[in-house]
Amino acid sequence: MQPLRSGKMKRNETTTNEQELRVIGERLADIRKERGRGQTDVADELGVAQSMVSRIERGEVRMHAELLAHFARLYDVTPNDILGFESGKNGASMQIPRRLQKRLATFDKLTKRDRDSLIRLMDAFLEKVNKPSATKATK
Repeated sequence: MQPLRSGKMKRNETTTNEQELRVIGERLADIRKERGRGQTDVADELGVAQSMVSRIERGEVRMHAELLAHFARLYDVTPNDILGFESGKNGASMQIPRRLQKRLATFDKLTKRDRDSLIRLMDAFLEKVNKPSATKATK
C-alpha cells in the first residue's frame, strides 16, 4: 500500500484492507467452530474480552502479531493458515495430512540412526512412485 502524499490511503486500498480483515475474521471463526469452541472460551484463553474475539471475527479489528501467534497456537494451525497465505514454490500450496504432521512432530525424538533409516525407507518408496513402471512403458 502506497499512502498518498497527504498520508491517506486510496479508497480502493481501504476497501481491500477491510475485505481482507473480514476474510481473516471469517477464517478464524470457521476454525474456532470446527474446534467446537465458543468465543468466551477462546477469549478467556487468550486473555482478551469476548467482544474483542467477536470484533476480530467480524473483521472490525486488526490484530497484532502476538495475538495472531496466540490464535495459531490455540487452534493448532500456522499463522499462514489464518492469514490465508499459500506456501511452497511458486505459491503452490502443499497440505500435509494431520496424521503425517503428528508423526513428523516426534521425528526429532528418534536417534540419528533411526532417523536416517526412516529417511532411506521413505526414499525407497518415493523412488518407486517416481519411476515409470515397465508396464506403463510398453503400453
